Amino acid sequence: MNAPPRAAILGVPIVMGTAVMVGGLAWIVAIQFTSGKATGGRVHASVTATCEAVPTLVARLDDLGLEPKVSGDGIDFVLPGLADDRTHMPGVLTAIGRLSVDGADVVPNHAGVQLSLQGGAVTILTLDHAVTANPVVTIDGVTAQVVQANGGELQLAADASNSSDALRLATDHAIALRHPLPCPVTLGPLGDVL
Repeated sequence: MNAPPRAAILGVPIVMGTAVMVGGLAWIVAIQFTSGKATGGRVHASVTATCEAVPTLVARLDDLGLEPKVSGDGIDFVLPGLADDRTHMPGVLTAIGRLSVDGADVVPNHAGVQLSLQGGAVTILTLDHAVTANPVVTIDGVTAQVVQANGGELQLAADASNSSDALRLATDHAIALRHPLPCPVTLGPLGDVL
């Protein structure tokens, strides 16, 4: 017996919805098993600071997924696995994370990374107050290019030569601004942990 056409039409959303749910679940499972993990070696960095900076450094490393562990005079962590890790990571960890908007120091409510409408990586900052239409923004004293200022949200361009470097720079800014250091920090050379 054939189903009347009306019943078939009513079944289409159920079939489509089921297909979308199964596809979405498959996507989530695939992402879970193929997402990136730090592949560099485990290193130790001694920390010198005039304040209690280690918890902030641990928070930065934890946000980056680098498995930090406080050890002796510093921190052990896994390098991301990029060619210049040993020279790049100390800069990420020791950046103060001071944000200035129109000459006033500001602590963002949120700092993250996303792609702009043009496809470039941007650092997204949410502030607890609206900013001017063309704010002057600096991060650790370096002027940042504002892509968009909308109320209390800022989008800062990551000025780099390619998309990978731009994404890395946007992430570095977000991590430093999410976890600003209470004082200047010096790291010793990164030594391998056996």
